[in-house]
Amino acid sequence: FIMTGPGNFARRDALRRTWLQSLAWPGSERVRYAFVIGAPDETTRQRIPDIEGELQQEQAEFGDVIVLSAVRDVYWGWEHTAKTFLALLAVWVRAPGARHFACLHDDVWVHVPRLVELLLRHSSGAAEQEASDPVEGLYLGNAYRGHDFAGHSQEDAIAYEAMHGHRLMPPVMKGGLWVVDRAVTRWLAAMMAGPAGLLPWRLWPSDDDSVGLVFGELDIQRVHAMRHGIEWFDWRLGDKCDGERLVVAHDLKTPRELFEMWAAQLVTGTPCYGMEGGAVRPQSRPEDFIPG
Repeated sequence: FIMTGPGNFARRDALRRTWLQSLAWPGSERVRYAFVIGAPDETTRQRIPDIEGELQQEQAEFGDVIVLSAVRDVYWGWEHTAKTFLALLAVWVRAPGARHFACLHDDVWVHVPRLVELLLRHSSGAAEQEASDPVEGLYLGNAYRGHDFAGHSQEDAIAYEAMHGHRLMPPVMKGGLWVVDRAVTRWLAAMMAGPAGLLPWRLWPSDDDSVGLVFGELDIQRVHAMRHGIEWFDWRLGDKCDGERLVVAHDLKTPRELFEMWAAQLVTGTPCYGMEGGAVRPQSRPEDFIPG
């Protein structure tokens, strides 16, 4: 499921016309997707007065949009975290037989067959378990380890320390792309329907941090499978773009960047054509992001 803002029509159009086309490639045939949108906020309504009408037209044409009208769609705030959890449950209800659920943002380029291959390697023989869950839950992505909680303000960090007795976060799969399996999704559904207050958690402004903190209480597999400069590329962080192993390119802020990577893939066989140099970071620890 792809997290997107109500007014991000151009981004959704670019995704449909670029790497989502690869769902027809060998290895991707069983992958399904949906865009998930919250209720438009006041800023979006002022910018696009007929936002509901345009969203209805989009859904009528493509049939790939889920609107969570109960939560306001904001980029930074507790509502964004709530939207993430509700989105996961919404797609699980629509595809209860799926083995994996991937959360993506609308600023990524994804090599879908490589993502599928990677998941099969890390899901406890899930390729042979058509009807049953792996023995343990799976939480996979670009694992940031050893980072202190920052939040949106100094007050957030103080509140976090008061709750946990320290500021160190558990492993957090950073935004762009992370995956959980069916077992973790079912646990989340049970938790949200029951006494969630037994766990010391709250909805922080960062959905990535909040998801990692909630899952931090679980005895599950935390797989760091998206390494900067290998499977993960973020040019703003100086990553190498490895066209042979790239799974996700993150932080592509304009549709043009998506089209350029897609065109490079189709024409040259690599989305990294012309991108030279860059760093490889096997881990995502604080010290790995200090300029040398």
